[in-house]
Amino acid sequence: MPRAMRAFEEGRIYHVYNRVGGGWAPFADEWLAQLFIDLLREVTTRDGLQILGWTLLGNHYHLIIRQGPVDLSRPMKTLQQRTTRARNLRDRVYGSLWQGRFKAKEVTTSSYLMQVIAYVHLNPVKAGLVDHAAQYRWSGHRDIIGRRKKPIVAVDEVLLTYGETKRRALRAYRSSIDTVLGEEWSSEGPGQLPWWRLGRPTEEERLKVNEASLDQLGRRTAKWRPRYKADDWVNLVCGALDIDRRALEDRGRSPEIVRARELLGLVGIERFGVRVGELAQVLEKSRGGVSKWYRRGLIRRAEEPEFAAASRRLEDTASEDP
Repeated sequence: MPRAMRAFEEGRIYHVYNRVGGGWAPFADEWLAQLFIDLLREVTTRDGLQILGWTLLGNHYHLIIRQGPVDLSRPMKTLQQRTTRARNLRDRVYGSLWQGRFKAKEVTTSSYLMQVIAYVHLNPVKAGLVDHAAQYRWSGHRDIIGRRKKPIVAVDEVLLTYGETKRRALRAYRSSIDTVLGEEWSSEGPGQLPWWRLGRPTEEERLKVNEASLDQLGRRTAKWRPRYKADDWVNLVCGALDIDRRALEDRGRSPEIVRARELLGLVGIERFGVRVGELAQVLEKSRGGVSKWYRRGLIRRAEEPEFAAASRRLEDTASEDP
């Protein structure tokens, strides 16, 4: 029986969790733990995530993620698959590392957000690995309290949840850690946690996928995006970038044309749901070629601020009602 599709929404916050299969602890190996964290940094930048908390234990992880413009399934698939592949290549073994797909639960209120951040960062303490959260290396607690030079956590975003000034926010964060440490549920698995016991969203809530919503701080979480047919998308991009459509269809490889193709593929496929095959058909290109535009666009967006800004401008232009 096919697995149900999971709908995630830009700007929403999710508690994400998964466990290793087979009853062993591969992340006790520092090499694999560091690889997982490096991949987490990579997908955070690539897919526009905000990490609000994280911990990696020997046989499982917890992440608190604010989704960016890319569906959460994509970075999580990259993170899990590439960790598995690296382990398998090094150890010359086969099969998945994980107990199936990742699990995710939306965090819907600021009080639950503060609880889940504390819960995640207290995991090593509750597991008996350390006496205090600050003693554990593979955790976002050190990010928040300023003990990591290059934090993974979006520290300023997290502190906004706790207070208006950094000093007050850190004090409130530490107080939350102490409070959750004394809660009976803080030693439970995810299914028993307050924010996991809320149940599934109602049908009415599930149908609101195109409505802009508010986060815990009252900010808009997402813009409404129209859907484009491939031909309409190509015409829009040509107009926005002042590029002759025939130049995209021809074999020219000037820097301007290469850049336009990468923007067309990246923003259209990722933000507006334009299909690779349909783009290839209307431009008379191969699917592989269009997929390559998309992949190169991902890399350039992560490495070149000007290209990232151009992709945002194109997205803003296309987000207006067609």
